[in-house]
Amino acid sequence: MGATTGEFVGSLVDKKTWLKFTRENILRSSREREKSNKLHMEMDGYLRSAAVELYSAYNLVNHALSARVQETTDVKDRLQERLLKVRSH
Repeated sequence: MGATTGEFVGSLVDKKTWLKFTRENILRSSREREKSNKLHMEMDGYLRSAAVELYSAYNLVNHALSARVQETTDVKDRLQERLLKVRSH
């Protein structure tokens, strides 16, 4: 059996060697699934956190923009009122 490839060398394998290889393969597979699940859970947490932060930033920017638009509208209205006063005098 190759040390790193998991392939059998030769054409005949006895039952003991096959069982050992199979057990090692199952254990390795189990460990890899556990690592994969852990990574999946971590990434899910990171993505959820990023989504919350992005939504918060989105709301903050929208609020600031709305306030700025209102300020600009108020200033424009006041300037138009003053212009009317100046023209009427």
